[in-house]
Amino acid sequence: MESVDEILMHSLRVVGVPFLQNDKAVSVKDLQARDVISCVGHCLRIILQDDSIPCHLPDDLGIISRHRICSQLAQRVKKLGFTRECGYNQLLYPVEK
Repeated sequence: MESVDEILMHSLRVVGVPFLQNDKAVSVKDLQARDVISCVGHCLRIILQDDSIPCHLPDDLGIISRHRICSQLAQRVKKLGFTRECGYNQLLYPVEK
């Protein structure tokens, strides 16, 4: 599993996910919710060529706004053909699977 994590983290750095440029995260298990949201948002921006897609959740956002934004990100991922479980829960409360 380590080599998969290395490939994924390297790929995210190559495409320019901002928090990974100076971060020492080397594995998916090192990522926090804010990091996962940043990765998903940044990759969606690249894939969909849409700079309006959020790449982070401001600290002052309420829980309803956080859920709404994460739900929108998850819907976009599903529209791209992702068939596994993907919703606001997976972004706000990530676990390594």
